[in-house]
Amino acid sequence: MYLGGFCLMAWNLWVTARSGEATDGEAMVLDTPIAKDEVPWTRVAFGTPVVLTALVVGIFMSIAVMSEVASVTFASIGVFVAISGVIALQLSREDGRPTWHRLVEGRAVIFTVLTALAVFVGGVAELIPSLVINRAEIATVRTRPYTPLELEGRDLYIREGCYNCHSQMIRAMRAETIRYGEPSRLEDSIFDHPFQWGSKRTGPDLAREGGRYPNLWHLRHLADPRSTSPGSNMPAYPHLTTARVDLSRTAGKLEAMRAVGVPYRPAELSAAREIAQAQAQAIAADLRANGAPVAPDSEAVALIAYLQRLGRPQGNPDHAAVVTAATPAH
Repeated sequence: MYLGGFCLMAWNLWVTARSGEATDGEAMVLDTPIAKDEVPWTRVAFGTPVVLTALVVGIFMSIAVMSEVASVTFASIGVFVAISGVIALQLSREDGRPTWHRLVEGRAVIFTVLTALAVFVGGVAELIPSLVINRAEIATVRTRPYTPLELEGRDLYIREGCYNCHSQMIRAMRAETIRYGEPSRLEDSIFDHPFQWGSKRTGPDLAREGGRYPNLWHLRHLADPRSTSPGSNMPAYPHLTTARVDLSRTAGKLEAMRAVGVPYRPAELSAAREIAQAQAQAIAADLRANGAPVAPDSEAVALIAYLQRLGRPQGNPDHAAVVTAATPAH
């Protein structure tokens, strides 16, 4: 439809141009300039709409440094001032006199400056929260980075294109929370580079997948999705049980994540392989106990580690002790 619209526009322009005819005629031109009602630029740049907008924006920006009760009060004041101001502007309009919007449209410099300010305010409102947040505090209080094995599993998740059919973002709507669990929070993906929020859901959302099913279920689901989810159109990934994870590059991946702000400790970087192997051994032992022997260094084990982590900011409690034991003291 979009391309068709452009084709229709091109055809319309061509037909319009071809239908034009040369015209011979006369036009009256006045030799005296038309008197204009000049309006000072200060009245345009600091007009009532500009002052009103600045006041409302200032009120809403002040909410960021207020308590919860005070912020609600100021938000209500901001809404009241905005609505009252718009009504007052409409009532103060005079017939025959140009409106402020008509005046500012004729002043290119002022219009450009005001537009740039509007874009700047909107950009600041979006960027400041992510810049001032204390990621280290969130890491120590509410969440922790992926373990080396979980990070390897995440790379496999991306490599196999799982994000094309599964999102990892639960919206705060009843239809979402009933099916997938509590809405997503900041700490759920604060250490994701890049995040896996997504919007396409051929399959269910996986934001709260961790701990929902045992390791054996995930192994069977990867090898034959229909064995655990009848009617699923997910392709099978049997090669994950035989392919091996190259742990020689894991420490480098942790270094890369640390470079973009993930708070990995030096001890975790130096013992990345040992930590990954310890967690893989724990998952493989659980699968073996349930009649499904799989090599600890298989890609399936790494992917299971990642899936079991989703929605669990503090990590998988089944593996926490194993990972802690494999991490040298510092």
